[in-house]
Amino acid sequence: MELYSGSSISSFASIKPPDLSAFLDTAFKRSVSHSLSHSLHLTFFTSLIYITIFRFKMKFSLACVAAFFAATVLATPIPDDALAKREDRGHYTVSGLGWHKKAILDAGGNSLDLAIAMLEIEDMNTGHYPYGDGKTYDAANFGLFKQNWGLLRVCASRYGFVGKSESQWNDGAILNSNVYADVASRWDCQNYYGYDKWFAGHRNGASGLANPYTQDIQNYKSAVQWIQKQIDSNQSYKTDDTRFWVSVVAI
Repeated sequence: MELYSGSSISSFASIKPPDLSAFLDTAFKRSVSHSLSHSLHLTFFTSLIYITIFRFKMKFSLACVAAFFAATVLATPIPDDALAKREDRGHYTVSGLGWHKKAILDAGGNSLDLAIAMLEIEDMNTGHYPYGDGKTYDAANFGLFKQNWGLLRVCASRYGFVGKSESQWNDGAILNSNVYADVASRWDCQNYYGYDKWFAGHRNGASGLANPYTQDIQNYKSAVQWIQKQIDSNQSYKTDDTRFWVSVVAI
């Protein structure tokens, strides 16, 4: 049996063996190219991951800083003095004021009474404003608080004012010299009308009682409240010569 003919052997012999060097070179280049491509892709995606993480950290850090700053600002109490420094209010010393403060407290008054008197009369001396505060009848004012006769004759019971007529308005002058009558009458009337309506009637008489929440009445009440708050902030303010003031329109 003939396995190969001569021509077949000759053809087989003519086939050149593969160039192993070229094959290896090509394989190496493809491997390098593939590895490089893979490396570049890996590097690109790795960079994206790092950039994303960096941006997230930056945003998170900024958010943390902002939150911390906001919390710090909100948590830090603002000193009352910083809020109170306004052109329409302040304090200064008035010689002898402490004596009048003590007299009010000894008569049963408190920091609210001190605040009202402090706002009404600079030195808390009833002899230093015109008789009746320049007014007559129900509009006439007496005492350290400048209480008007219209209220006194309705609600000041302990010193016998209740039931008196408008024409008897001069009877209110006792408050100018009797601090006990002055303090007792003010509290009689506040207890009778209540806090808000007392302020309304004290500030603006009968029309104030009829309409107790006008802006003017609110301004007056707020001024007294601010002064009271200052007095209560330091025990010494109840007996020393410090006067707190607020600019309020005189009526």
